[in-house]
Formats: sequence, structure tokens, C-alpha cells
Amino acid sequence: EHHAQEVRVSGSWHGWDGPGMPLAQVEPGVWRGEIRRLPPGEYTYKFLVDGRRWMDDPANPNKRWDGRASFNSVLFVPLMPN
Repeated sequence: EHHAQEVRVSGSWHGWDGPGMPLAQVEPGVWRGEIRRLPPGEYTYKFLVDGRRWMDDPANPNKRWDGRASFNSVLFVPLMPN
């Protein structure tokens, strides 16, 4: 979102709890954050833009219908060999 003042990410890894993790803007329209140590599996997530608009990740082609009115983005965390 090029004109956003704040972007947060929320997802199934924490049960969609609360407003999500704040992201840092690294350039206009590019926001970044890091979620550490997720167990292997499949997770869904969305961005909350300026506290009022939910949107899927435009940079991630993996989507799943959210059952309401739009899509969630899908994150796959692979099993890492020991």
C-alpha cells in the first residue's frame, strides 16, 4: 500500500489474535517484518492497513478464500533437515 501510514500482519500462527505485528516501511509501498521460529506447516495471513482495511499479500501468489469476502495469503514453512 503506497499511501499507508501503518501496516500490520496477523495470521493463523497466533490464532489471528489482536491487531497483529507492526511492519516497518523500507520504501514506498514496501513493508517488512520478521516472524521467527514458526513450526513447519501451512499458515494463512493478511495485512491490516491503517487499522481499517484488511488485504492479502500482493507479492504472494498463494491465496485461499477466507470464507467471507476475500482471500488470505498462504505461507508454507518447510520441515528443516537436522
